[in-house]
Amino acid sequence: IELGEIESNLNEFNGIKKSVVIVKGEDSNKYLVGYYISEKKLNSNQVVNYLEARLQEYMIPRYFVHLDKIPLTINGKLDKKALPDPELRDKSDSYVMPRTELEVKVRKIWSEVLGLEEDKISITDNYFRLGGDSIVSIQLVSRLRQKLGLNVSIKDILGQKTIQKLYNNILSKSLVKKVNIKT
Repeated sequence: IELGEIESNLNEFNGIKKSVVIVKGEDSNKYLVGYYISEKKLNSNQVVNYLEARLQEYMIPRYFVHLDKIPLTINGKLDKKALPDPELRDKSDSYVMPRTELEVKVRKIWSEVLGLEEDKISITDNYFRLGGDSIVSIQLVSRLRQKLGLNVSIKDILGQKTIQKLYNNILSKSLVKKVNIKT
């Protein structure tokens, strides 16, 4: 991943004066964090939507942190140790509980596969921003089929990106078909 390319695109977002992107996490659970300076804290969903039109999904930071200034060492280089850890959930983002029993079950499987606490996952959270990728989606699809009998494809997971969209556009239609077949 070319962090400079991500920073360049982030710097073009209206209101961002300067940004820096770093990799955090360990081994298989690495993720990107975008730190930025602006007059006020920005809505991370708007920033993500902007970046999605310009970058590959894997290049979009999972978290965004508003800063007053970028911390520098005595030598004038980025002081990564002085950067704050991101909050798991941006307070400007709204948390949406599952609306149906099926969404509750799907969220449970997402939490298992992604290694996250179930109650930390909103049905509007983006799969990739939670740490998912195309490899993990294979596991996710397999568990959804085994545990819930859902006919979901990797393309569905990667295309819908949230539990809410997956339910609205794929799962609810499958449920309707099953009901129509039985009647």
